[in-house]
Amino acid sequence: MKIEVAVKSVQTMAVDAGLPESLIDRHIDALCKMAIRVKSQERKNCKNQLRKWMHETPLTRDPLLSILDE
Repeated sequence: MKIEVAVKSVQTMAVDAGLPESLIDRHIDALCKMAIRVKSQERKNCKNQLRKWMHETPLTRDPLLSILDE
């Protein structure tokens, strides 16, 4: 699976973080790579949490699954 990020969103996040425009322009490729790595790690953590939840006791899982089925 290929993970992509929009350059504009990376620029917006960098500006919101307080980085100067000149630094953002010079290092936009590195910032995009960092954003992709962060996004990939977050996705991995979410998948692991969901997998862990599916193997938990049915006390919390069954009521939620029955609501989702309806």
